[in-house]
Amino acid sequence: MEVRLSYAKIVVSDLKRSIDFYTKAIGLSVLQRVEFTAPDVTEVVLADASGQGRVVLMCGDSMPVQSGAPAWTPFVLTVDDAAAAAAEIADAGYALACDPPLKVGGITITLAPDPDGYLIEVISFPSDPSGHPPVPEGKVPHPLP
Repeated sequence: MEVRLSYAKIVVSDLKRSIDFYTKAIGLSVLQRVEFTAPDVTEVVLADASGQGRVVLMCGDSMPVQSGAPAWTPFVLTVDDAAAAAAEIADAGYALACDPPLKVGGITITLAPDPDGYLIEVISFPSDPSGHPPVPEGKVPHPLP
């Protein structure tokens, strides 16, 4: 059996506010909006630049947002330059939870809380001819504030 990850879903309290964050600060684009009834739930599908990486924002009266921020999202976003991405997130008016970005063995990591307190991990890897990202070894600092 071949398994492929299709998308990650997160429950949000305010679709407009979350769409603004994920499109303006993170750079995802709205691909589709689906309205469900009984119960009333709206799902907005966001996609990365390739169109393959997707996040679904879910909102509805019967869908409570996870409590106890900061909470990790079920996804990590990879960019060419996490430090530049951190600057873009801050320039868009959003907070950073890891500023300056953490550097671990050539990997750069920053964290930004979304409007519901989910921590979005944005990471960049140094170029590697093998095409595999390096994995730090030993004890390294964690970016959690």
